[in-house]
Amino acid sequence: MHTQAVVGKGLPRIDALEKVTGQARFGGDLMRVGMLQARILRSPYAHARIREIDTTRALRLPGVKAIVTAADFARPERQSGLAYQVVRFAGEGVVAVAAVDRETAEEALELIRVEYEELPAVFTPEEALKPGAPLVWESRNGKPLSSNLIYTDTLTAGDIEAGLAQADLVLEHTYQGNAIHQGYIELHSCLAEATADGRVTIWTSTQAQFRIRAGTAAALGLPMTRVRVLPLHIGGGFGGKTQPINEPICALLAYKTGRPVQLVLTREEEFVAGRPRPPCTITLKSGVKRDGTLVANQARIVIDWGALADIQPGVVMMSLHLGTGYRIPHVKNELLLVATHNRPQGAVRGLVAPELGFALESQIDTLAAELGIDPLDMRLKNAWKEGDQTLDGHRLPALGLREALEKAAEQAGWRNRKRRPGHGYGMAIGQKGGGAAPSSAGVKVNEDGTIGVLTGGVDISGSFTSIAQVVAEELGVSLEDVVIRTTDTDAAPPAQGSYGSLFTTSMGNAVQQAARQVRDQIIALASELLEANPQDLELVQRTVRVKGSPEKAIPFSELYARALTHPQGALVASGSGTPVWGAPPFAVHMVEVEVDTETGQVTVVRYVNVQDVGYALNPLSIVGNIEGGIAHGLGSALSEGLIVEQGRVLNASLLDYKIPSALDVPRIETTLVESRTGGGPYGAMGVGESPIVPPAAAIANAIYDAVGVRIRELPITAEKVFQALHGHGKHAQR
Repeated sequence: MHTQAVVGKGLPRIDALEKVTGQARFGGDLMRVGMLQARILRSPYAHARIREIDTTRALRLPGVKAIVTAADFARPERQSGLAYQVVRFAGEGVVAVAAVDRETAEEALELIRVEYEELPAVFTPEEALKPGAPLVWESRNGKPLSSNLIYTDTLTAGDIEAGLAQADLVLEHTYQGNAIHQGYIELHSCLAEATADGRVTIWTSTQAQFRIRAGTAAALGLPMTRVRVLPLHIGGGFGGKTQPINEPICALLAYKTGRPVQLVLTREEEFVAGRPRPPCTITLKSGVKRDGTLVANQARIVIDWGALADIQPGVVMMSLHLGTGYRIPHVKNELLLVATHNRPQGAVRGLVAPELGFALESQIDTLAAELGIDPLDMRLKNAWKEGDQTLDGHRLPALGLREALEKAAEQAGWRNRKRRPGHGYGMAIGQKGGGAAPSSAGVKVNEDGTIGVLTGGVDISGSFTSIAQVVAEELGVSLEDVVIRTTDTDAAPPAQGSYGSLFTTSMGNAVQQAARQVRDQIIALASELLEANPQDLELVQRTVRVKGSPEKAIPFSELYARALTHPQGALVASGSGTPVWGAPPFAVHMVEVEVDTETGQVTVVRYVNVQDVGYALNPLSIVGNIEGGIAHGLGSALSEGLIVEQGRVLNASLLDYKIPSALDVPRIETTLVESRTGGGPYGAMGVGESPIVPPAAAIANAIYDAVGVRIRELPITAEKVFQALHGHGKHAQR
């Protein structure tokens, strides 16, 4: 590849000025003439049959314009915002109201009477799997269910029994992950407006506008062409703003009233009715030779899927591939997704990779400690290298895992770490690669010679800046010359969405493909007009010129005009991008912690992170994204977790659900490795999810190194560490 002029540079985000000056519009900023406010009445019960809903008194309240239930949807079974006949978790919506203002809508909710028949409920996978346990769902996809086991699968390699028999040491431990909320600051918000021709337009804070369109159309029984979705600036999503839960309700109320309707959730609703990362229990049985060679790993992964009947393929694939990163000849991974009467589970940054990583990396350290082997040497001995084979049969290209391990060790001074009372050192590796969902984009030359890019994605974490850099690089223009826009689902090229670390790779490939086609068009037309060989032309600052003869040149603006009357046609192209399989984006984290043995309080003193990013399209943006992921991982490791009793969330506020602040996050030392073997443009990888995987295990390993106690349940609170130190409760294990 030629020397890069735009990609590979740490350039400021193209949306920075708009955001810091307050010009960016978020969902809560929207206003429409005659706009109504919507509120939702939610069930206090985790499992109950809805016997009767009486809205008479509420409808008489001045200012109330419409009240709807699930029965008002054309396809009530195709929406998940309002319970249909049966509620399956505490906090599930039952009735929605639209009124002239929020206060009137709230008052109307108090006047609605719902008669429930409370039913038996199950709140843990253990309860749910017992014979005769109450069923969360009686059927799925039209097929009857006889169990709360929604899905199960097993992936094997080699012979697990033979592998365990070959081992000199076999250890079995169980690890527990908690339910984790995404922690976005902007509340869910949407606004819907129906028009006289029977169409509905939705403005929403979403990561996936085409998914919102499909889900809303299905619930309302409409062709998708009758639903138009416009994505807005999004104040954090982390996977939590991908599902069509609130938008169908808003759209239905807009149809009923003939007026715009806005729905903005409260913070409490975000916690009780959101879609958090699921709790999971992971039991590992691992076998190793005396020299530290891993020979076998058996995993049983039980995930509390909540009141959800649908399968999330990413969770399935990730769980079944536990062990990624290490050469283990004998593997057996068993996955069970179990329905309970807890909140439905959803996508949170990294899906369940942080919990899987916590279990595996804690287990690796436990094995190393038993064998008296340094944790770094244990990992270097077993880490994947070029030519190794993944569990799904891919041969690995060159990857940056071993380089990252060695660089992290050097930067952290691992080999020369000093022993101090109460201080410990830990490490962990982890990865969460991007998905392989297709996306498409359009690229064109504008009348003034600038470049226009049209995408159906949403700008999160500076992703628009990165793909604009790709276009600028391919067409020889500056970043300022690229105008990138996302638009509504009527006009935008189809895209899967902005989540799962797939945008930079799938959308990046799409815009690169389209930009290269436009480049070919520019060269072909310019070579004819300049009477030059195409190989002798170069693109420089919105101009095509002959190499070595800069006076022989033609600007893009003139090419735009000439193309309109030329048989070749306008300078425009579309591209479709699906990430090609590439090396996973491994991260290596090394930490130093201080443990107060009197209180159990853990303080992270130093944090070193080295990550293979494939190719750093924008190092400034990438480092910010990675360090944000580490901060997210620190929260999951040390403080975050929904406290749930009998299906009810007890800490449904930012006061009680403790997200780390800037004061809680240590200075993070980040180094990027560029293996150039990712599936995106120039070998780039999706980088935003891998950094959330190692923190919990690295900290747990450092705590063990500091004070000799092993915590196997997240979050690692001061209380748990204190109990382990002083021999109390289930955490009293060394």
